[in-house]
Amino acid sequence: MSTFSLPLIGACFGLMLSASCAMAQAGPAKEPSVTTATYSDWTMRCVRDAAGASVCEVTQTLQMQAPGGTTPVAQIAIGRISPKAPLRLTVILPVNATFEKGPQMQVEEQPAQAAVLAWRRCANFGCVADLEVKTETLTLWRAAAKGGQLSFRNAGNQDVMFPFSFRGLGQALDAMPKG
Repeated sequence: MSTFSLPLIGACFGLMLSASCAMAQAGPAKEPSVTTATYSDWTMRCVRDAAGASVCEVTQTLQMQAPGGTTPVAQIAIGRISPKAPLRLTVILPVNATFEKGPQMQVEEQPAQAAVLAWRRCANFGCVADLEVKTETLTLWRAAAKGGQLSFRNAGNQDVMFPFSFRGLGQALDAMPKG
């Protein structure tokens, strides 16, 4: 599971970062205004705001095999909207979703402890759901020996599941600036 250079979250979750990015680019830069680092299957992206504080997110793009290669189908991001804000989990899923129940993220070996997200909106790039991430959930995800599943119900009322990896999540979260 690899990421691509312009992640879907950059179109959604990253919108909140773009204003900060524009402000950071207004004056002469002493440090990069946007940085990225890869930790196994997760990528950390940070944007420096006008005050010099970094606002960061860690992301994973979920891809499916398609004719001619792979295509991104969903994205997971964990980050803050400001340096002091709590961590939020945001996912972007395909637009053919039903809103009867929110998407869920779970560790394969512990499906009973799924994190249930709340739908926020749909746009042409996908449907967005999120939740504030609790410390207990992050502890569970950091300890996950196997992968996870991101699931939702599509417009045809079928359950859709996308596998994802926890590999590198702990290191990426540890590298994020603390709020």
